[in-house]
Amino acid sequence: GIITEEQAWYGFRSEGILAIGVLFVVAKSLEEAGTIETVVGVFLTNTRNVSLATLKLCLPVVVVSSVVNDTPVVAMMIPVVCKWAMKNGHAVSKFLIPLS
Repeated sequence: GIITEEQAWYGFRSEGILAIGVLFVVAKSLEEAGTIETVVGVFLTNTRNVSLATLKLCLPVVVVSSVVNDTPVVAMMIPVVCKWAMKNGHAVSKFLIPLS
């Protein structure tokens, strides 16, 4: 059936949902400013070895995910990982599962 306006907004009362929403805004701001590529670029150097590339990807993601919710971290890393994989001649699909 149809829900009331109060019922529709009820889920947003959760502090966890609000925190994740705020982190998405912060992640997008950092992405737009180029901060993510600059910081993660230290780890994501050129490499042809897929296993080594996966390790290079996991290091910064693990560090950031230890202090920030995983969902926004994955969301902000997807464009960076796609660009990096294509630049190095790798299939993007090889890195999206390890990223998540």
